Order: sequence, then C-alpha cells, then structure tokens
Amino acid sequence: MRILPFILLMAMGSCTDRISDESGKSNLYSAQSDSTIHYYLLGWHQILNQGYYGPAEVSYRKALSFDSTFLLGQSVLARLTEDLAERQAFYDHIQMQQGRLSGEEGDLLEVFLSLMEYTLIRAKDPDQATAMRPEMLARAQTLLCGVRQQHPNIDYIESECVEFIHATQGAAVALDSMTSFQAKRVVSNPFLAGYKAVLLAELEQFEEAFAIAEALPQTDQGKPIPRPDVILAHVYYGWGKLEEARAHIAKAVQLDPRNLEATRLQTQILEALAVNAQ
Repeated sequence: MRILPFILLMAMGSCTDRISDESGKSNLYSAQSDSTIHYYLLGWHQILNQGYYGPAEVSYRKALSFDSTFLLGQSVLARLTEDLAERQAFYDHIQMQQGRLSGEEGDLLEVFLSLMEYTLIRAKDPDQATAMRPEMLARAQTLLCGVRQQHPNIDYIESECVEFIHATQGAAVALDSMTSFQAKRVVSNPFLAGYKAVLLAELEQFEEAFAIAEALPQTDQGKPIPRPDVILAHVYYGWGKLEEARAHIAKAVQLDPRNLEATRLQTQILEALAVNAQ
C-alpha cells in the first residue's frame, strides 16, 4: 500500500504472482514470515487493482497474524480500520517503535505514519489538518518517490508515488511522471492503467479518458471488482454526465461498501445531482 509461499501465490492468480515476483524477497521488508508479506501484498492488490477495501483489511489482519510486530502492516491496517480507538492505538505504538526501522522501509513507515497522524488530527481539528496538509504531502512525496527509485516496479509504491505527485503538483505532472515510469516497466501497473483515465478526465480529455476506462477489465479471476466502475464514475463525473456517474458508483459501492474512494465520490455525485435538481 509488500512477499510469500509459491503454492499460495499460484492459487491467488497471476496478478498477485506478478506483484510479488517483482518485489522479490528483497531487503525492503523486515518481517520474518513469508506469509506476512504475502498477505500484505495481497491487501495492496485488493485495494489498488480490485477496489476491495473490506477484503484488504482481512488480508492485513491475516498478515499480522503471522508476524504481529510488522510495523508496515500495522500502519496500513490502521489506515483502513473504522475503529478510531484502534487507529490511535496503532499510531501510538508505531510512533514508539519507529526507530526500529531504517532505510527505505523506515521511509515508507514515516509516510504511512504521517498519513495516520493527518487522519487522526482531521477527525478532531479539521482546520489544523488543512494547515498541515501541504507540508505533509510534500514530505511524503519526497520519501515515497525516493523509495520507488530504489525499488522500481513495486506496484503499490509506484502507485502512491504518482498519487502524491498528483496531490502536490497536479494532474499534468502526475501524468508525465506516470508515463515515464511505465516506459521503464516490463509489465504494466494495473492501478495506474486506470488512474491515467482519472488524470485525463481532470485535464478535460474526456474522450481519451473514457476509452481507457471502458477498456478496463471488469473482473479479476472471474469475479466482478469495484475498481473499473469507480474509474468510469470519475470520468463521467468530471464530464458532467452525472446520471451515468451515479449508476457506476452505485455498482462499485454495492460490491464493496467499505471502498472509501467510492463512497466519497458517491457523496460528491449525489450532491451535484441535488444541486442540479434545484
């Protein structure tokens, strides 16, 4: 948001295999259990490529069942849990243990810890969160994109790097960065394949964005996934086609009511429709 027993991987399918094989059993992670890293990576696959947040939480809890001391896993689970007390407990624990990690893993943990801190502050003091956001995003981008340089082709790191570039420098710069990253890849990043449509829609290149969104696979291992409908909803919403956006986002939320991106976009779409109805 990340590494594994081969029999389990083959059972999970080619996409999870690819993510794990690219990551490899590198020195990026300090977890002692291959099963911990397998489920950690599976959680990122579920969030980014499938759009399943609820099942991803199950995967992160499974990862920690094999190694409860894995701080990166704790930090991502803390971002997903709906229990604010649990999130605060994770934050307090990770903050005390942060010095255990160094190098790129330590940089990742700093990014995830800062996101946790931002979320906790926003729940108590939205104005303070707004004030701290620019500096937090800039620091996170520097660290995360630095890790991507050292560990290229790890899907979730590259994906979040592009998202931070988008948040700090806008859609055009993010699109340029993504194009540069993809040019150096042997295998494409499924998340960024869809995210390109979101960026193009923001740049009002709606026809191209729609063509990309419409071509996204609707299933993974034969099962429907929320992610393609979330992307189509983004494109239609930016295009001003609110009824089409509503239909697709409703389908995504029905598949996974825990998908935060989908529920937030659904709120925006419904508010826009309500304004138009006045």
